[in-house]
Parts: sequence; C-alpha cells; structure tokens
Amino acid sequence: MISRGRIELSEVFDDCDSLTPANGQWEVYSAKAVPEQGNNTLEVDTVDKVEGVGSLKGTFAATGDNWGGMFYKRPITGTWNFSKTPIMKFKIKLEKPFPEGANARFGIVTGPNWNTFSWSIFKNLPVGEWVTVEVDLRLPDEGEGYPDLTEVKQVSFGCWDVHFKEPFPIRWDFMELTIGSPIPLEVQVYPKSALILTNQQITLTSSARGGITPYTFEWFVNRVLRATSTPDFQFASDVAGIYNVLCKVIDSADNSATSEVAVRVKERATIKEPRMLHVEGTHLYNDLGERVHLHGVCFNNFTDSATGWFPYGDFYRWDEEAVKKNLEILSGWGCNCILALTYFDWLVNNKRDSTGGANTTDIGCLDAYKRLIELAYDYGIYVGVGIGTFYTMGGENLGTWVINNKSAFVEGWLKISRELRKYPNIIYGHPAEISLSEDEMNAYFDGVVEAVQAIRADGDNHIFLYHEDYCGYPVRFDKPATEGGEMIRKLHEYAPNIIYDGHIYRWHGTFGNNPDKFTGPGPGSNADGVYRYEDIKEALAYWGYRKILDEYKVPIIMWEGGPASAVREPNTWEKEITCYKNLLRILHEWDIGYGAFWWREPGTTGGVFLGLLQDDFVPNEWGETVIDAIAQFEGGPAPPTPISPLIALGAIVILGGLLYLAGGRG
Repeated sequence: MISRGRIELSEVFDDCDSLTPANGQWEVYSAKAVPEQGNNTLEVDTVDKVEGVGSLKGTFAATGDNWGGMFYKRPITGTWNFSKTPIMKFKIKLEKPFPEGANARFGIVTGPNWNTFSWSIFKNLPVGEWVTVEVDLRLPDEGEGYPDLTEVKQVSFGCWDVHFKEPFPIRWDFMELTIGSPIPLEVQVYPKSALILTNQQITLTSSARGGITPYTFEWFVNRVLRATSTPDFQFASDVAGIYNVLCKVIDSADNSATSEVAVRVKERATIKEPRMLHVEGTHLYNDLGERVHLHGVCFNNFTDSATGWFPYGDFYRWDEEAVKKNLEILSGWGCNCILALTYFDWLVNNKRDSTGGANTTDIGCLDAYKRLIELAYDYGIYVGVGIGTFYTMGGENLGTWVINNKSAFVEGWLKISRELRKYPNIIYGHPAEISLSEDEMNAYFDGVVEAVQAIRADGDNHIFLYHEDYCGYPVRFDKPATEGGEMIRKLHEYAPNIIYDGHIYRWHGTFGNNPDKFTGPGPGSNADGVYRYEDIKEALAYWGYRKILDEYKVPIIMWEGGPASAVREPNTWEKEITCYKNLLRILHEWDIGYGAFWWREPGTTGGVFLGLLQDDFVPNEWGETVIDAIAQFEGGPAPPTPISPLIALGAIVILGGLLYLAGGRG
C-alpha cells in the first residue's frame, strides 16, 4: 500500500441526473461547504482505494454536451504518487453502447501545469457485462509529453465529443495499482520546435519516463554543455540564428537518452510610426502618401473582460505591463495591427463588465481601449475598434437591436468617434456577423449607413470597416460573384474611407464531390477542402473577393481567419497548414489586410478555433506561419539561418543561470 486518503468525485460539467453508488453512501456538499469546487460536489471516504488495492464502487450518468466523472485527492491541493505502481486495473460495465462519434476516455491529470493524458478504453467494450481493464499509466494514447506519475491530481472517466440526450450510465468497481515491467528510458524536449525573438527568453522542458529513477539532466547548446541537474532550461539570444538544444537524461543505472530541438531566433522587426489612413482605390495610404498593408492578429478578449484580458495578464484588472509585453512581441513579429472586438454597449457606456458579472473590472471598456491605443502607437500598431459579436451582452440579436434602436445606435457611434478620433492609429469596425431576413438586413444596413454618415458629418474620416452575414462572404450577394452587391455600392457612395471585411476559414473551401477541388458550397464533410494555391484563389473569387477589388475597387481586410475545426478531422493537419500558408500569401499579393486568429493564451480559444501561441509568447506552427509570411512579403527580417557551433561557443554566456548569446560581448 502506498498511502491512504480520500477521493472526491466531482461532476463539473452539465446537470447530473443520477449518481448512485452501490452502497448509497455518497454525501452531497453545497458550494458553501466546499467553495473551491462549487455545486454538484460529491465525496466518499475510502480506505486503501485507488492507491493500493480496494473497491470503489460507483455509477455515473448525465445528459448534455459534456459527460464525465472525476476523482480528486482531498484536500483539493493533494496529489497521488503512482510512479512505483503505474499499472491500474479496474472493472467497468456499460449499460448501453456509446453514441456514434463518442470518444470516451479514461484519463489522468498530472504535474504543476495540470497536463492531461488519456486512454481510449471504451472502443471494444461489450455492453451489459463487467470487464476488467488494465491501463499502463506510463503509456497514454493521447497527451503531450510523458505523465508525471509522482504528482497525479485527477483520475477521470469522461466523454466530451457528443450530446447525451438522456442519462448515460457507467459503472466501475475494484480499482488497484500494481508494479509494472520496466520500460526503456526515454526523454522528450518541449516545445518540439520554437521560434523566439532576439533577447526573448524561452523555457525548454524535458519529460522523461522509463529506466530507473531518479534522473539527472544535462543540457547542450550546439554541442556545448551549458546546464545540469534540472529538467528545465532557459535560453535567450541577442543574435539571430538557429540553435540546436539537446537534453541528455541519465537514470540511476547510468542508462541515458537524448532529445534535441531547434530554436530559431528571429531579429525583431522594425515597424513604422502609424499615421492617419485613407482609402485610394483598393489600397490604404497614410497621410504621407505611403501605401500601408495591415497585418496582425484578431483579438476577441474584450468580449471576455472590459480590460481586454491580454495573454498572461490579469482578467479583471488593467494590466499595463502585460499589455506592453503583448505589444512588444507583436511588433517584433512584424504585426502592425490588432483587430480588437467587443460589445457595443460595453464600449459606448464604458462598462466595467466581464463574463464574471457586472462591475467586476477595475476600469471601463472605453478607457481600456484608449490606453491600448495610446500604448500601441509607441509600438507602431494600429488598433481596430470593432463591434464583433452578432448579439448584445444581454443575448438580443445585435441586428434586431440596431433596427429597434437606430437613434441610440447612431448616437453611440458618435460618442465612440468623439472619444477616439484624436488617435491616428485607430480603425473603426463593424465586423459583426449579422444574418436576418432580407427586409431586416436592409433596415439594419440603413442603421449602419446613418451611423457612418453621422460621424463623417461630425468631422471624423477614420477608416470604417463593415461586414454582414456569416463567414465567407465579405458582404451579401444575392447570387455569388455575378449579381447582387448593392450594399457595397450603397455604403461606398454614402461615405468615404470604407473597407469591406471577410472572415475566412477553411471550411468555406469545398463541400463538393472532389475533396481537393473547389466546387462551391453544398453538403458534405469539410475535412479536406481546398488548400492549394490556385484552388484558394478560385474559392476567394467565388466568394466575391475579386469582384470587390476589381469591379467596386474597394479595399478588403480579413478581420478574422485561420485554422478552424478542419484540423480536428483525420489526416488534415498538413493540408490545413498548407492552406494557411497559401492563404496568407494570396492576401499579401492581393493587398488584403488581415487579423490572424486568435491572439490568446493556449487553451482559451474554445473547441473550434486554434490560437497562435503555444506558451509564454512562443508561437506555435500557426504563429510561425504568420511571422514567416510577414517577413517574406513585407520586407521584414529574413528567417534565421543556422549558426556554426564554433561561432556559438565564443558567443554564449550564462548570466544568473539564464543562457544568453552575447554576440561577441563577453
């Protein structure tokens, strides 16, 4: 036996219809009694359960989009140590088969970062009989890295992929842990690839398994030993280049294994001072007559908190240092715009609201935008102030609200304009995806026209961006690319400095019979879609982009776009990244601006969209694609080239345990 403790079963998803263990001894705790867990918390005392051999009987059933039962060590900060007994056995019984498409899993959460690992144990289980399942906790089916079995925080049975229309019961009994056979020593360094800016610090982490613990670690940069005895390694350089970082792990029997990662260090881009923009034909120019291409990120965090909730910053408080760090990184990438979305009433009324409730932030939304705009100016960045949701915070359709409150809508935009017009680096935007009946859309559009005309008559000629309907079409067409487009002409005739907005994701590529050729919309899976250069151009032409540029001669900005749900389909990752690279190439070639989706911390982008970061401002593959596209097409610093070990040997120094490449200094 390893230890004794209490195990908590917490239903943290949808309503729990029934949770009835065989002995009926569950105790229900209220939010007041167990404040860190909230409602629907149940707990059972156990002796030698899970840790060791014993019986933990239970039945779990729930309805909804999320389904799962979770065990936590009590108190909430407790952990289990399964490193000496990594083989878990338990009996399990299904009362009925899982719905089609369900990806039910057994899982654990480990380590200080709550890393998740899972095993697909339910695929071949018979229904209506008890089955013994054996899981090697060292060898997960899913999860990044290797589980840290010295610090297990959670054990779970769950399914998060389908909607359960009625309670779905699962029963388990007799859980035990035993010693497993030795497995070979292995180590993996994370992230597996990395691109950072000069003088930007990255923490490389190693994950080891197998062999005989404890382990020791050695870190090499371009074959030169630089650190020992720690699984983590911090690296930074002020010289651009590619650095090969190798981790060697040695177990107590003197066995060793290695893992290597290439770290690209990119010279920081230099961004021009942002100046007032205006439209000439299909292009944007500043007041010096210089053509400007806007390329940056879509930032929807102002819909979560009035303070903006910048990555690695405070949710409820305006965190100026975090904002500066975000702007510094974006500017270094070469981005010259942030397209920031929020709610109309938050902005107009300077509300201090968040998804956590009313009056929960320390400053109002309009004040936060002002501070962001002022700081962004110093980094050469334009800020798009956009009404980016198709509903109000109260849940009413924004288009319907505009129709019924047209004068308030116009006055609201006048208030926004009078507060922000003094800043040269702003872009007004209405990229909300409004989709109503034809008559309602005409009435909504009239409200937008009146608002734009009002701020123009009031002396404000900043760029104004407009979007309607859902993704794909930048504006409505009665028939794609050949007829319609009256709204385009109407708005452009009524007001100067108008830009049209498109939202582009790969599911708008092809739904036809040929998965590799654009054939227009229709039923079917989006797993393949278009991804080749010429096919993407054909798709964009179908959706009206060339018509806007060639016939109406009006600029376009893709306010949001990037990788979406297609990457979750089998065998689509390579096509998805190829599509994204080709899409950004076309946008630069056609002089279409863009906000790459999403500028958020990993794990906060929801179940459909993917962000640009993997951790601590280090870009993932999507972020690297954006950086490379800006450098290639906008004349920024070229991608780094390899640096020889001899050069690195004379250039690397360690300051306070932090590795720096000194570029000849020191």
